[in-house]
Amino acid sequence: MSKLEFTDKKKSLLEDSKKKLLLWFLKNKRNLPFRKNRNPYTVWVSEVMLQQTRMNTIFPLYQNFINRFPNIKILSETTEEEVLSFWKGLGYYSRALNLKKGAKYVIDHFSGEIPSELEKLIQIPGIGAYTARAISSIAFHKPYAVLDGNVKRVISRLFLFEEIVGTAKSEKKLQGFADEFLNTKFPGDHNEAMMELGSSICNKVPNCEICPLSSVCIARKYFKEKKIPIFQNKRKKIPIELHFLLLKKNEKALMVKYRNRRFFKTIFTPPFVIIGEKLPAEYRNEKWIEEIFLSKKRIEYPSFRSHSITHHNIKLKVSKIEYDMGYDNDCEVKWCKLNQLEQNFHSSIASKLMKIISD
Repeated sequence: MSKLEFTDKKKSLLEDSKKKLLLWFLKNKRNLPFRKNRNPYTVWVSEVMLQQTRMNTIFPLYQNFINRFPNIKILSETTEEEVLSFWKGLGYYSRALNLKKGAKYVIDHFSGEIPSELEKLIQIPGIGAYTARAISSIAFHKPYAVLDGNVKRVISRLFLFEEIVGTAKSEKKLQGFADEFLNTKFPGDHNEAMMELGSSICNKVPNCEICPLSSVCIARKYFKEKKIPIFQNKRKKIPIELHFLLLKKNEKALMVKYRNRRFFKTIFTPPFVIIGEKLPAEYRNEKWIEEIFLSKKRIEYPSFRSHSITHHNIKLKVSKIEYDMGYDNDCEVKWCKLNQLEQNFHSSIASKLMKIISD
């Protein structure tokens, strides 16, 4: 439970703290590329890129993406393959495809203009509650508080929220606290200030001495700032092997894409099998790929590389085989030259596979 009671005195202190937070932000905010030449489209792109991706990772990729797709119309008219090629290095490629779908939706349903209303923004493919609130507040100055990981940490400490973070029930309560603390006169700056504070000062090991909210932080008052927020126990990472197969024909390799596999549902990859102990049914391999893997003609490259995807520690292996058979009719296929594997497999794994091959 939160120990905060909204007395008149406490409300007055919170109002003063909102002003302190804003002044701190205006003085200390970082000169980030996506804070320049702001418009609803660039806010949308940057917020989608920042989901589940470290900020330092997106800097050069964001600018390259905006240079190639400077507006919604151009993004909506390009191919999925080109969008994915400019998303490489960010992971979670469904985000890129949803951006393209969303751009097409805005063209078709809103005459190419991103709406400011929350209920309309949420209709756009790929835009959920957080992204809608970010676009509406930052681009249109609408009074909506955002709630990302950094903001949750700040709010949990500020209001001494001692429930487990991450459940539907706790999310609703935290959103209520965030709404209560929102500076409605400057909602965009306030939201960015909260995110900035959470990433730079109120992080996992908080630096309370220089925090603009320290005087009203309830967690600090009760010496609990290092114990808040409270999370569920982290899932152990599953060790698996992804064994990729270079099915060669006329100096080209087969690339496949299908949505009923565990990984890479939205992009082309060389066929692969998943190897691990006691894996659930969702990790099952396609029968035709498994039969190729068991072939005596398969030649395995001796080295390997390590990789990490959410909740998985992965050992990467590669084999090659001359291939003249068929493939599953349910998957999309194309052939690419071996030296163009990285251009066609839009993942950082591709460069690791090439290193295995060249070792």
